[in-house]
Amino acid sequence: MRPAPEQGQIIRLRGRADGFGFDAYHVRAGDARRGGLVILHAIWGVTPHLRALADGFSDEGYEVIVPSLSDRFEPGFPEQDIDETARARRLAWADATDWTVTVGDVQAHLDETPRCPVILHFGKHDELIPLSDIEAIKAAHPDVPVWLYPAGHAFMAPSDYDADSAHLARLRTLQLFHRSGGARGEMGG
Repeated sequence: MRPAPEQGQIIRLRGRADGFGFDAYHVRAGDARRGGLVILHAIWGVTPHLRALADGFSDEGYEVIVPSLSDRFEPGFPEQDIDETARARRLAWADATDWTVTVGDVQAHLDETPRCPVILHFGKHDELIPLSDIEAIKAAHPDVPVWLYPAGHAFMAPSDYDADSAHLARLRTLQLFHRSGGARGEMGG
């Protein structure tokens, strides 16, 4: 059973690669819409923390979608941020994931040129994303801001939260959005 979202709703999406139907948490801009973003989850899925994060960006005027990429293995949104009893199962899903299909679900590839403003945030001490991968991204897209923080992989999530890094990443993201989509109350032309 899914908890009732506070601001958003559950919508159904179709995977680009194979048409697979999966759910997403969707929240409309709470103010004049200034843009939109997609938030991707870690192994825990579309957790209460991510839904609250989406709601917070909505309050700033952004429409947000958080696709449930784990629906291919187990549909539904978790009711807690971290479920240690599910760790082994969720790590097995990550290992079994066909990333070519999942990448199609979110329509992102390293060799594609972004068609919208993009900003990337990584932890310097991330044990899952090697610095060599980050350097490859920076080399492929020198105009994309890539920020490294003195934190681990999930520095924005409850499991490895780093308050200073999370706060700075949010401020930098909102700064990019404001430059790209106007400030609160402004209308783009």
